[in-house]
Amino acid sequence: MAAPSSLLRGELYKADQMGAIFKLRWVELWAGGKGELRWGYPGPNAGTTDRGISDLSGATVSLGAEEWRGAEARFGFQVTPRSRPRTYFFQASSAEERRLWVDAIENVASPDVTRSNLGGGYRLIFMVRPQYPRPWGILG
Repeated sequence: MAAPSSLLRGELYKADQMGAIFKLRWVELWAGGKGELRWGYPGPNAGTTDRGISDLSGATVSLGAEEWRGAEARFGFQVTPRSRPRTYFFQASSAEERRLWVDAIENVASPDVTRSNLGGGYRLIFMVRPQYPRPWGILG
């Protein structure tokens, strides 16, 4: 079996458990298995990801508000794993960076999604309709 590969890695702001204080964290998104989102401290220890979500399958990803911290804009998004009753709040430094993370997490969480469009404060998701088997030998 091949080792899981890192799809995306970089610095994001992550909120504490109360969702009030955001701290800079090194974050990595891993494919393989059910997908993982891991985070740790930035700087000299970057790459040390000791916390995270170990099962992203079926997770819900939603866009958050744009916030200003002094002269710095931050672009929020949330990840709610299906397997845990907690929502994790993240902020990116730009709208483009947020879009990269949200699209990558959605691709890992819901591989059946074929295309999504980033709207104003919402997302439109287009999914592939499953093909149902034809009935065999059933006469009506």
